[in-house]
Amino acid sequence: MGTVTVTMQGETVGTVDLLAGSSVDRNELLYTMAKVKAFFSSTYFKVVIVLCIIAAVVYAVLWVYVMLLTVRRVEQPTPKRKNKPND
Repeated sequence: MGTVTVTMQGETVGTVDLLAGSSVDRNELLYTMAKVKAFFSSTYFKVVIVLCIIAAVVYAVLWVYVMLLTVRRVEQPTPKRKNKPND
């Protein structure tokens, strides 16, 4: 199962192997929770989250820019055409 190391005043006195007195089954809920925690604390997950946030901010800025351009076009008066007399 593992080992125990005994130290006194920073000096190792001894190491002992740990043995189970009976069969020990893994708790699936605790195992799954540990795996989920490891996933959310991984560097890859953090990088993906940061990239998603950056992409969302860029998208929002571009959307606002396009909306402002659209509003400006709508607000600009269109030049009036002179009617040509019929011949």
